[in-house]
Order: sequence, then C-alpha cells, then structure tokens
Amino acid sequence: MVSKKFMFVTKPITWVNLRKNSGGVWPVNGRYSKTLSTLKVGDEIIVYITQKSAIAGIVEVTQTLRANNKPLIFSGDVYDYSLLVDFKIVLDEDKMIPLKSILNEIEITKGKENWGAGFQRAILKIIDSDFDLLRSKVYKNYENQTEGD
Repeated sequence: MVSKKFMFVTKPITWVNLRKNSGGVWPVNGRYSKTLSTLKVGDEIIVYITQKSAIAGIVEVTQTLRANNKPLIFSGDVYDYSLLVDFKIVLDEDKMIPLKSILNEIEITKGKENWGAGFQRAILKIIDSDFDLLRSKVYKNYENQTEGD
C-alpha cells in the first residue's frame, strides 16, 4: 500500500508568515497537485523547517486540495492550488526536534551521509513508521511545552 503521509518543507520566515498571514491556507505548487489530491480532511502533515533542520509542528487538513480561482501570491511566489489547514501543533523554537538528533531512527535519513539533499523539495512522502515516530516526538515535545503554561 502506498503511504499517504507527508512532510511539508519550508523556510523559517515562510513558516511564520503561514501561521500569521495565510488564514489557514497552505499554498501548493501545481507540480504537487496530483500527489496531494489523496489528502482527506483530518489528515495530519509533519512540518520541517529548513535552515533550522528541525521538525516544527503538525498541520491538519481542514479542506481538501483545491484549484485557486486566481493565482495566489504568497511570499513572492505564485501558487495555483491551496490546501486549507489548521496549525494543530506549533512547537516553540526550543521544543523543535533537530533532525540530526534522530537521523538513524527514521528511514528517510538512516545511513545517508548527505541526508539534507532529500529535503530540498517542498513536499516529501514519508513512510508510515517515520510519520508515526515523528508525530509521537512532536506530541511529546508539545506536552512538555504546554506544561509550563
């Protein structure tokens, strides 16, 4: 069975802008429209932040992928599709999960010397076991983050 688990890869400033200025819209490049057409409401997606090389949270699909009536311009780029999401878990910077700390625990990076090359795309398909492990670590860090509140 083909995995329908995904990781969104984004820059730190884009992650901030998406949370503050997008109204829950995750812009999607047309080349990913077929791949993301399998997503359903309630599906969760892991978010990886470049430059920090860390897992920053989880978004949850609230409306399936849709073609925009007019091109969406976000952070200077043009997008033909949008995915509506809820920023379900946003880890504080000190609670983000450095990928280097778990390189040998997940298949997407295990045993790869140049593991970062695989994260040079906006969207990655990941196997269920990687998703489950990352998801559990995000939830654990989030629980630790909220204990102080």
